[in-house]
Amino acid sequence: MANCYTLVDNHADRWIKANRLYGICHFFGAVALFVAAQISDPIIMFWVMLFNAIVYMPTIALSNVISYVSLEKTGLDTVKDFPPVRVFGTVGFILAMWTISFLKLELSNIQLYVASGASLLLALYSLTLQDCPTSKAKKDKSLVSLLGIDAFVLFKQKNMAIFFLFAMLLGAALQITNTFGNPFLHDFALDPHYKDSLVVKYPAVPS
Repeated sequence: MANCYTLVDNHADRWIKANRLYGICHFFGAVALFVAAQISDPIIMFWVMLFNAIVYMPTIALSNVISYVSLEKTGLDTVKDFPPVRVFGTVGFILAMWTISFLKLELSNIQLYVASGASLLLALYSLTLQDCPTSKAKKDKSLVSLLGIDAFVLFKQKNMAIFFLFAMLLGAALQITNTFGNPFLHDFALDPHYKDSLVVKYPAVPS
């Protein structure tokens, strides 16, 4: 999935405007989530969600590109003004999880319909964003550079190596929590001593 950042952003930079590609990715993500909501076969679900992940992952980097371009076009300082924008992205993520939890949709396929609708709205919203210019420079990159593998040279720097190590460990812990945290808390509902507790009813709140 990490290579989706490099591959897609490279094409966005050279041939497709980032804001347009952002909308395209979210549109296909909306379709994938809508289809996933109607699937009961786990194997088919795996492939559909894999496709969704493939089109979603590049939007993280693309949103950063769009943010920087928009801030620069409005005359704002990207160093000072971008961090608050990024913080509100995290706030939005938390509120979305809480909304699904408080509506008790975590064990329902309706949450996929909600996610599909949100992705479609974001795809439409991307049409209103400022155009991000494409790069006209010709870039003859090797496959190693295209896949971002040459970035591993940064591990030669002690500070960067330590940073990457802890970033990977933190990322692994985050993914484990995101994947298994809610199901783990939901299982406590089987115990009559815990089934009425707040964290069992709304597991997204503490996680």
